[in-house]
Amino acid sequence: MSTLTGAHVCLVIFSEAGKPYSFGSPSIESVDGRVLPELQNQNQISDDARAALEANRQARVDGILRIHNDLESKLKEDRDRAKELRKRERARTSKDQGGPCWWEKPMEGLELAELKQMHSSFERLQNYLSSYLTASAGGSSSGGATGIPPGTLPARFGLE
Repeated sequence: MSTLTGAHVCLVIFSEAGKPYSFGSPSIESVDGRVLPELQNQNQISDDARAALEANRQARVDGILRIHNDLESKLKEDRDRAKELRKRERARTSKDQGGPCWWEKPMEGLELAELKQMHSSFERLQNYLSSYLTASAGGSSSGGATGIPPGTLPARFGLE
């Protein structure tokens, strides 16, 4: 009827168990929003109809709240999962590198032997970089080397 005439239609049906079922075109809210205030002013709407419309409205609100709560809990689960993955990735990365790289460790509190070892490591790195830059500049110490390509430093420097 709504399609043929363009009329706004609202239909409420009760099952034998008393559960209300409704249909509205274009929607139940648009139809009852137009009709209810007028009928309430004229006291033409029955208490059963009012209860049925309110039950329908409440059922829709409850459905939307359930969907919202489900989405909210899924979002929390996803955030927790992402947090756990970041934590695992940090642990894996630090395990792969044996903890912080030697040049990232704080020097405060190091023993003399550890400081000498760190100094030696920096000297080896400096020598290697100097040799690499000299070779890449074509044998001259001032040259056109713009940087070190990734993956070219040996693993012993922890810079691969």
